[in-house]
Amino acid sequence: SISDAIVNVGSNVSNKIFIEEFGRKFKDEYFLPNKYKIKTMQTFNNPLMILIELNKRKEIVHLVKRLLEICCDAIEIGHDELLEHTLERPSNDTLIYFILFEDCFIKISLRQNILNQLTNFWNVWEEKGLRTRQIRCWQNFTSNQRYYFNEIWNLVRIFAKKNYEVKRLFDKQYQEILRMIKLKENIVNCLNAYCSESSDKEKYLVLLQSLQQKIDEGGVQ
Repeated sequence: SISDAIVNVGSNVSNKIFIEEFGRKFKDEYFLPNKYKIKTMQTFNNPLMILIELNKRKEIVHLVKRLLEICCDAIEIGHDELLEHTLERPSNDTLIYFILFEDCFIKISLRQNILNQLTNFWNVWEEKGLRTRQIRCWQNFTSNQRYYFNEIWNLVRIFAKKNYEVKRLFDKQYQEILRMIKLKENIVNCLNAYCSESSDKEKYLVLLQSLQQKIDEGGVQ
C-alpha cells in the first residue's frame, strides 16, 4: 500500500538525496495519477489523506513533511474553486478546508497562498462591494454551511488582522439590497398613483429596469 511504502522508506532511510528521489517518485507514481481524488478529497487511496494520517500518528515526520511539500507544490487552486469552497458551498470535506485547518499544512506555502487570496477577496468586497448572488448564497446557507463559512473566514480575519467579522459586510450589503428593493417598490407605486398618464413614465420605467438589474446582477455597496 501507499502507506506501507512511505513507512518502510522513512523508517530505514535518512539520506537526503534518496528521500528527494523518493519524493519525486511518489509524486509521479502516486500523487499525479490521483489528482482527482485529492481535489475531491476522496478517502480511498488518496495519497494526501494518507500523509495527513501518518502525520497525526507522528510517524516518519521528516519524510511525511517533505512529501507534503512536494505534493502541495503541484496543487493548483483557482479563483472559482476558492470561492466555491469558502463562500458558495463551504464545508469541512474540501481540499481547501483541510489545507487551512490540518496542522501538517501550517508551514506549507500553499496554505499561505490560499490565505493571501482570501484576504484579497475580503479587500475587494470592502472596496467594491459584494455581488448580489454572493449575498444570496450567504442568506441561503444551511446551518452547517454557515458554521464552516464562519470558521473559514474567522481564520482569514485573524490572518489578515481585520478588526471585524466578514459577516458584517454581508449583512450591511444585504440591508442595502432590501433598501433598493423598497425604493423600487415606492417608485412603482408613485408612478402608478400619480404619473400613469405622464410622458416621463417610460423614462422612469427604464431607470427602474436599471435598478432591478443592479439588484439582480451587479455589485452592492
